[in-house]
Amino acid sequence: MYTATPGTIIHALFVTCFALSMTTLAIGETMAVFLRVAYIVSAVLFVLVINRFFFPTSLVSQVRYNLQLLFHMHHMYLRMLEDSLTNQLDYWRICDAQIQYHTALAQIRNDLPKVEKDEKDRSYYNRILNITWCMASEIQQMFFQIKHKKRGAEARKIMEQYILYTDYVLNQIQEMLHLKKEKKLKNIEEMKYQRYIEGEPELSSLMTQYARNLSRLYVLVLRRVRNEY
Repeated sequence: MYTATPGTIIHALFVTCFALSMTTLAIGETMAVFLRVAYIVSAVLFVLVINRFFFPTSLVSQVRYNLQLLFHMHHMYLRMLEDSLTNQLDYWRICDAQIQYHTALAQIRNDLPKVEKDEKDRSYYNRILNITWCMASEIQQMFFQIKHKKRGAEARKIMEQYILYTDYVLNQIQEMLHLKKEKKLKNIEEMKYQRYIEGEPELSSLMTQYARNLSRLYVLVLRRVRNEY
């Protein structure tokens, strides 16, 4: 239930089965259980009919939703990275984020051939997925580099400004892809962008790799947009 993509039939089935099992545990009398199960089944059928005939969710919109979710998860990774500069890492939160990210990624890869029949379009979106996967891997490694060492105010400031610039560029990419942008991002004017920290070669290397992949992603999407116009 927790690893299924929200909005899919599989997720709805798991949630319904879980609700049914909880119902049978909570109610003692057979008739009460039967009525509760009947109500739940009726509700599920009603929702399926409404979604199927009145408010259908297309596979194209589901793919776009999952793509939006991938970019949102990258912003969430950045928020967790920023928080880890001053607080302990929340491993459960990181684990949940990884499950959500990779589940959405796998769903897109599975659905993409069904919605993009043109080979060039599939190749374009697969390149986006491959680059974002590398970025997710790199930022996850940054978590553990940050965890193992205390940093001074200057190093934290460099990381905070690096994160803010990354947020901004990700938002620009989302805008070019016609995806919903993140809200409440800070102003980056008069901030200094730096992707290395003195005395920390491993972390600096990851920051540089991440920035290069972000740049590759920006150029890839920008070229596509310019070719369309």
